[in-house]
Amino acid sequence: MSNETSPFLTADTLAPLSIGSSLNLVLFTLEVVQATQYFRSSARSRDSVFLKLAVSANLLADLVGTAACCATNYLYTTTYWGDVEAIKEPCWPLIAVVFAGGVALAVSQFFMIGQYWQMSRHHFVFALLLITLLAAATGIFGSGVLMALSLNVQSNPMWLVFMFLALIASVVGTVLVSPLLFWQLSKRNDTSGKYILGTLVETGTPTAVVTIITCFTLAFGPTRETMVWVPFAFILARVYSCTTLFVLNRRPTPASALANILDVPGAGPSKRPVGMMVFNKPPVTVMDDTDAFRISRKKIEIDSDSSSDVSRNLNEELADMEDDEEEVAGSRKESFASSRASISSIRDQFEVRSDSPSEYCPSPEYCASPEPEPQSPRVPWGSSPNSPLPFGPLAQVDLSSK
Repeated sequence: MSNETSPFLTADTLAPLSIGSSLNLVLFTLEVVQATQYFRSSARSRDSVFLKLAVSANLLADLVGTAACCATNYLYTTTYWGDVEAIKEPCWPLIAVVFAGGVALAVSQFFMIGQYWQMSRHHFVFALLLITLLAAATGIFGSGVLMALSLNVQSNPMWLVFMFLALIASVVGTVLVSPLLFWQLSKRNDTSGKYILGTLVETGTPTAVVTIITCFTLAFGPTRETMVWVPFAFILARVYSCTTLFVLNRRPTPASALANILDVPGAGPSKRPVGMMVFNKPPVTVMDDTDAFRISRKKIEIDSDSSSDVSRNLNEELADMEDDEEEVAGSRKESFASSRASISSIRDQFEVRSDSPSEYCPSPEYCASPEPEPQSPRVPWGSSPNSPLPFGPLAQVDLSSK
């Protein structure tokens, strides 16, 4: 391969460079929006420190890669305008583009492979996917190092070999992981109708398509000379990053896991501040024998990454509720005892004793009981005292003598 027969760019092949740079800016804007949504979401608290650092490093690398793409476009279309010899050689910003693409590839593919491992636990397929990821990372970072040593393809053709190794390994890895993830997700989620597009993006299908197009347009001579592969190569890293952030933002939020415990409207992210959560309080049971209130307490355990913090906070709230109920029960019990003592003292004070009526009565005549009046004998209905009973076995008894 010689510079005279195969230049990097010509005056007729500068248009794909501008197109790729513009598309790269659009996708990077979308990536920034998705990254902002991720860092502001409540689901981020469940992620490990390693994943948060990986997302941050990927965003920083994409910022450098986007700036490098714009710098490359500016050098070839403005600085080197009319200089035929200068546009034949690759320029130094392409090194930053390669390294930024390597970071995005490593983070995105490792995340996809880890997601498949959590769903399937298939050791052989997992090991095969890891081998493809290591081969792709070795190829792209090796290519970047060799490009940093020398950008001249004639004197240092090995960086092209490493670049093709990275592209082929990326194609194999994405083609394998995308249908495997789609198969696993189709068994768990609804993949029909309006959900099919989100599932395809979640499984990395756009990444696989762009990687395949980049590899095939760069491998064949006619398409490589027309520089059709440049726009796809510029946006490949942004597609990797946008896919990863889309998967992270599409996960269910902790509010759905706490729907049975917290009063949270809907299954989406809760808009209520953390300190204003409303608990579904357990019922208060009144004990008749001791007139005390007792609240039934149950330990709460949540199966999530942050179960220890959440359950500890909930149990502390329940402990405070139980202490308050015990204080209320104690105060009511004391009030009931004091009321009972007051009633007993009043009853003893106003009780009239028969042995000393003068102590309580102003005069003996007032407190003396009246003599009972004589009562006439009870006569059955329909009879008189001087007449015999008209019926029954007592009809012949004479009641006049009494």
